Amino acid sequence: MAALATKQVVSHLASPQKLSASTASPPPKLANLVCVLSGCNSRYGIGWATALEFAKHQPKALFVTDIHSDKLDDLVNAIKEISSVTTAHAMKMDQSLEADVAGVVDEALKLYGRLDVFFINGGILGANEPLLGGESATNFMDVMKVNALGPFVGCKHGARGMLVTSKDKPVPKGSIIVTSSIAGLNGGTASIAYGASKAASINLVKHVAIELKGNNIRVNAILPGMTETGMSKPAFDGLRASGRLGILGDLNPLLRHAMPQEMATVVVFLASEDASYINGTSITVDGGWTASHPFLAIRPPNASV
Repeated sequence: MAALATKQVVSHLASPQKLSASTASPPPKLANLVCVLSGCNSRYGIGWATALEFAKHQPKALFVTDIHSDKLDDLVNAIKEISSVTTAHAMKMDQSLEADVAGVVDEALKLYGRLDVFFINGGILGANEPLLGGESATNFMDVMKVNALGPFVGCKHGARGMLVTSKDKPVPKGSIIVTSSIAGLNGGTASIAYGASKAASINLVKHVAIELKGNNIRVNAILPGMTETGMSKPAFDGLRASGRLGILGDLNPLLRHAMPQEMATVVVFLASEDASYINGTSITVDGGWTASHPFLAIRPPNASV
């Protein structure tokens, strides 16, 4: 069952329709834009996949950042292979440290005189301990610092950069996108700290969008469902080893989990003019997980995977 479920995901992403769409040459959606992305160091993560998807749409510059930076140069090289018109910069940045975030924004303004897109994607799970059996205030605040304070700092300095105008950008404008989670919508889908931090980011984008009214800066979040990333890899590996990977399909009507590329295309949409009237909201990308509650036993009895 696990092998069949995995095959289903791979075949979905590598179908002839998908390949023809991704290898075609549509008009670039991010041409001439300067973009900052955080949480990009994992080859299997949403940040990495989004950076490559951005490159397909020919931005002027991509700043790929992470608190861990050992693989960022590889990502820069991959971006160069996709787009000859995009300059990629690798920078170490702790998204929860205001000085780090301000420094990256300042570097973008120094080199290009503008900032157009900020994808605030970094996050941590933290320890998953019960409230009365091991959860600590220290762990709770560590998670909140990265997952809630980080988006706040990113919104603050991202907006500051997007307000800067120039000959090439005569009016303020930009798009800020935060990676939240469906864990911020309901209890029981993750640890207390993780769920609370993601709920905070869902509300944050609403407040920031209102705060920035009249400045042409849109602020939104994506809410991924169960996605196979570097952070979730241990859980997926455990399910594969035990032959239980297919149970993830029981949690949504598409009967499968998601891959990072499926989040990346949504981020590109929100960053582009295609989403010019979407502001102050969250887009749930979960295969229908949250369409019903509880999320149990929706697989039809005769399903093959």
